[in-house]
Amino acid sequence: MTNPLIGRHQSDTADPIAHRAARKRAGLASSWRHDAQMEAAAKLRDTRPADFDRMSPAVKTSLGYYERAKAAARAEGRDTDPPTAA
Repeated sequence: MTNPLIGRHQSDTADPIAHRAARKRAGLASSWRHDAQMEAAAKLRDTRPADFDRMSPAVKTSLGYYERAKAAARAEGRDTDPPTAA
């Protein structure tokens, strides 16, 4: 018998916290798309930190979200390499 407090798609033996984290990671991974501007911002952060520090907080926040989604995509087995020009 399943526990009605857990949910229809989980069994009593499932770890609800791990299940929730996996669903969140899968959602982040599915939303990630390569963005050349975010890749350039990451490169700037790594190579010229003083210039990166002068960028707007919105760009820095966006880069954080982008990199978190990219890491989730990589963890889900997606190819996160930049697209090649045909």
